[in-house]
Amino acid sequence: MGGDNWQWDAPDPVRKTYAGSTPQQVLDFIQQYVDRRGFSPSWEEIKEGCGFGSKSTVHAMLRQMQDRGLVVWAPGIGRSIRVVPQDA
Repeated sequence: MGGDNWQWDAPDPVRKTYAGSTPQQVLDFIQQYVDRRGFSPSWEEIKEGCGFGSKSTVHAMLRQMQDRGLVVWAPGIGRSIRVVPQDA
């Protein structure tokens, strides 16, 4: 999923806010949460579980991941984030 050589398209000040967690770590967190609980984490739980400073940072990261086809969610519906299976 995702690969280790994935690069952000964000400017440097934004990239620095993502330094706590990589996209792969966020994908792993979401998938492990779903595997354990049967539903996806909230944005707040992703923020806390991955060490982000705000939910807006989570949103920015997930938006870029969505643009790359790594995750999907239904806007306005809580706990709808899903990891998109990637071909190996």
